[in-house]
Order: sequence, then structure tokens, then C-alpha cells
Amino acid sequence: MSYYDQYKNATFAQDYQTPDWYRQNFGIGIDGNGASMDAYFATHPAEAADFQSITRRPTSQMSTNGSTLLKTPFANMSQDAQGTTLKTRMLS
Repeated sequence: MSYYDQYKNATFAQDYQTPDWYRQNFGIGIDGNGASMDAYFATHPAEAADFQSITRRPTSQMSTNGSTLLKTPFANMSQDAQGTTLKTRMLS
């Protein structure tokens, strides 16, 4: 079963919290591209194991509080990064 199929058929725990690695790499959701999801997990075995676990009800064994996310002050970003950030915020 592909990771995308596993996601579609998942049963999450009642106290589920989104892991930081998921927020960092998938943002607000899965885009429906199973191939890109499988490719991500093929190169990230720890996250793949965590994903397999949380889609069967246990909670994540990785950080869920945002402490592992990169947090760069807006003023320190390159002009390109600032532009991308602004566009992303306008779309959400």
C-alpha cells in the first residue's frame, strides 16, 4: 500500500497532534500526489516509521510542539524568500 493510500484510510488517535516534520514538509495537507509522498518517505525513514504509526492510532513519537521547525526572522530572509513568504500568506 502506498503512503498516500495509507493516509486516505488512516485512523488517527483521538489525541492526535500534527508532528513538526509533517507541518514542515506537507504544510496544511496532502496535495493528492501519492508519488511525491512516497518519494519523501523513501528518503526519510524515521518520518516514514512515525507516519505508519500515527495512521494506526498511536500518537507521534516526534516533536509536535513546533520546537523543531525552522524560524527565520522575516528581515533576515533573502528578497526571494520574503517574496515567496508574502505570496504564501496571501494565498492562505
